[in-house]
Amino acid sequence: MNRQCKKVLVSLVPTAFACAAFAQGTIQVFNSFGPGNSYNGQGGWVVAGSDGIPGGTGYLGVAEYFVPNTSGYLNQIELATFFMSGSTVSDFSIAQDSGSGVPGPLLENFTNVPTPDGVLTINSVIKPFLQAGQTYWLCDQPAYPNTGTLWCLNSQGVENNFAMETSEGNWYPASPDGATDAVFSIAVVPTPEPSAIALLVCGPSLLLMVKKTKKEVRPRVAFGPKLTMTSREPLLGWRAKKDYKIAPLLLSR
Repeated sequence: MNRQCKKVLVSLVPTAFACAAFAQGTIQVFNSFGPGNSYNGQGGWVVAGSDGIPGGTGYLGVAEYFVPNTSGYLNQIELATFFMSGSTVSDFSIAQDSGSGVPGPLLENFTNVPTPDGVLTINSVIKPFLQAGQTYWLCDQPAYPNTGTLWCLNSQGVENNFAMETSEGNWYPASPDGATDAVFSIAVVPTPEPSAIALLVCGPSLLLMVKKTKKEVRPRVAFGPKLTMTSREPLLGWRAKKDYKIAPLLLSR
């Protein structure tokens, strides 16, 4: 391998490792779906506007909390819904915890989202950062007075506490005994490991250090003044007129 190829190879090594670390795909940090995104479609928590649903409920919103097991930037939300009556449109949001067991400040809002009879996928736009170990909320609120949908239940026996609201923004903790939670999953783009960040920062320095230590040493010979080669002693090297020998010096650049 020639010197130029070695330089290119050395320069690519730190960059390749760093890029690989930063090019991680999305991972799920919470998931109450079963295998193959299965869930319980036979029931759910009502999300209804002020007009309510047949039988009468009035305004109802539902929020489920989750705690990410890995830090990262929000990428995708999935949940399962079922249409009941009126409008199928809901407003969804990701919120911080208020400290009182209910949703607090919003991190991202998704308005006027049509809800299907099935799995709904919502892609984050602003990608807020979610910290591992912190509590966050996924909220489902009616977009219109005649909204009438169900947020379907999970089939994995997940029974965390959740919150409900009877008017917009008026959340209260709701944890009925044995109540099954609504189904959803949260995916993020994980933040790179500290070692990957260090490699990206130190990579150029590593390249310069390797290039410096691997530099080829080329010998250079220095001679004294007024040297001549005698015809009778061609193999003895250079001889000065004053009959002393000048030893060559090996110089490094």
